[in-house]
Amino acid sequence: MPDRGALEVVSAALSPATMGAVAAAALASGDWSELVVAPALGFLMGVAFLSIFPMTPIAVEDGVSGLMSQRIESEEKRIAILTWSAPVYAVGSVAFVAVGWDSMAYLAACYAVASALLAAITLRFRASLHAAGVSLPAIALALMRGPPWSALLLLLPVVAWARIRAGAHTPSQVAAGAAVGGLVPLALWLLLLRPHP
Repeated sequence: MPDRGALEVVSAALSPATMGAVAAAALASGDWSELVVAPALGFLMGVAFLSIFPMTPIAVEDGVSGLMSQRIESEEKRIAILTWSAPVYAVGSVAFVAVGWDSMAYLAACYAVASALLAAITLRFRASLHAAGVSLPAIALALMRGPPWSALLLLLPVVAWARIRAGAHTPSQVAAGAAVGGLVPLALWLLLLRPHP
């Protein structure tokens, strides 16, 4: 078995919080024509609503060690974190609409819907949040900024390897998380943003 430390490093580097910050940075480095606030403030808002605020319950309850463990053992705790995160992301989406940053509002809405779905799924099945955390920004950024962003999906096998080898998930749990993370932005894009004739 690979060194447990290496598995933890991969899990931390590709965690939902890290990937949320990456997505915020990707949007912040793009076209500023839709953003009313200063670029730095917009980026900080993105990191706050896509990375920091959703992880607050873990930090409050378990401290930094809880954030670094990358494994939520209790189903009740997973559901509590996801049901906390969904409205946090929704508030973020509204805040981004208020400052005119539609692409970040869409991304935050994707995270809100995915969190709610994953909370519901967790009642019966332990879908991988890490896999969802990689596929969601990959698909959302590809839809908003172009197909090259779908290359982030190449990180899914790395996440799958780390989560399965660490004993955190089975292959079907990783696949389920990846499916939720990928299908939510596609569905919201088709329902809300795609130009209709």
